[in-house]
Amino acid sequence: MKPKTLKILLLIQSVAMVLVLGWLCLEIIISSERTTLICENSPDGAYTLLVHKSSKILLFHPIDHIQVVLSDNDSVGYKAFDVDISDFARCEIEWEEDGVRIVLHGQEALYYTLPFRVETEQ
Repeated sequence: MKPKTLKILLLIQSVAMVLVLGWLCLEIIISSERTTLICENSPDGAYTLLVHKSSKILLFHPIDHIQVVLSDNDSVGYKAFDVDISDFARCEIEWEEDGVRIVLHGQEALYYTLPFRVETEQ
């Protein structure tokens, strides 16, 4: 190969490496931000609901990763789910007699219900 061609290939490779490393650093910085949006106790004080949010980039599009955790204050039992939402805006919580209803608002509203522990008769 000609020396000029080798220099051009080396330049292209260097630019590509800088772009990839920059992208990885940006993704690590953005993905590491985790905040607690909601920490709320049930009306009877028996359960605690936590809603955590962290951001990540998926194919040049930012996505909000939401983790919802419902824990029993009397023991170590808990229920949780994770969901990825585009353009997360807000979260609504409604405590019901047998669980908690959660509405996550983003590009569309997502509805979830987490039931409390149900005792079965034996």
